[in-house]
Amino acid sequence: MTHSKSFRTIIADCQPLVAAALESLLIEKQGFEVIRKINKGAELMQFVETLQPSLLIADYKLPGFISLDDIRNAMSFSPNTNVLILSSDSDKPSILEALQLGIKGYVTKECSLDEVGMAVQSVAKGEKFFCHKILDIIM
Repeated sequence: MTHSKSFRTIIADCQPLVAAALESLLIEKQGFEVIRKINKGAELMQFVETLQPSLLIADYKLPGFISLDDIRNAMSFSPNTNVLILSSDSDKPSILEALQLGIKGYVTKECSLDEVGMAVQSVAKGEKFFCHKILDIIM
């Protein structure tokens, strides 16, 4: 008996509308299960360590919510979790810092739903994916 792989996913974004839209996008895609939506850095570490998701979709650029340090710590608790950053950040130094963490993908909140969908599919499988805007910034 074979089961298709389920990508257990945590969404970490302090904007409820963004988190709900991401969850809706993931529900449309076969094989994705949103196991938790969180909006605080302390919750990020706790739930990533406890739930060991296969995919973490996170924004880090809103002060007081989730930081790159929180994502770094969460990744150390769950090294097999693939991380996709979905952010409105276009600051080259912080994008490069995020890339140095070993994240698999980075897309901006200005990307099309199709591009975000491709990013989610790619990163969940362990492949790298960067939207055109991020590639323009880092090149």
